[in-house]
Amino acid sequence: MGYPDSFRLDGIPEKGAYRQAGNSVCVQVVKQIAEEISKVLSENNTEEAAIDNVQNDTLVGTLRNKNQLHVCLQHNFYYCPKSRMPGNPDELRYVALNMTPRIFGKESGIHYIGRINKISLVKRSDITEIPKNTDEIYYRLAVSRWVQLTSNIEHCNFSVLYLSSSKDIGSVPNSV
Repeated sequence: MGYPDSFRLDGIPEKGAYRQAGNSVCVQVVKQIAEEISKVLSENNTEEAAIDNVQNDTLVGTLRNKNQLHVCLQHNFYYCPKSRMPGNPDELRYVALNMTPRIFGKESGIHYIGRINKISLVKRSDITEIPKNTDEIYYRLAVSRWVQLTSNIEHCNFSVLYLSSSKDIGSVPNSV
């Protein structure tokens, strides 16, 4: 899933091409995430099933290492630098965890989605579950609980991304 082997970014240095392509997402990934969110809402969460037909906003966030995955799952949160947050974070309702092949190997992909119940701006040093001594401003997204998806969504290269999804995913275009 992703770009065909024949795809080239001619005239752009390799490092620049990786930066540009690194923020892309495949349409198939968007569709799969939308389908999984609908499944999770209708099958696992009676409270959330009531909003099943309402459009929901989802942040897909990449994990830097396996420890970050374990800490985020254990403490029910995700975090990312304010400078990397696209759009308006106040409109977010869900966060999905993207596990990259480079770090997670065959376990890569999106396996967990959580409903956001609080978004806070904090200094990175205040995220004590994964210590780092810097005053850079981060968003901390507290989730009510993580739900493990019934099927893996294959990884596609991106770092932090908004997805707008709804039960009617037929409106997602076939190409970007």
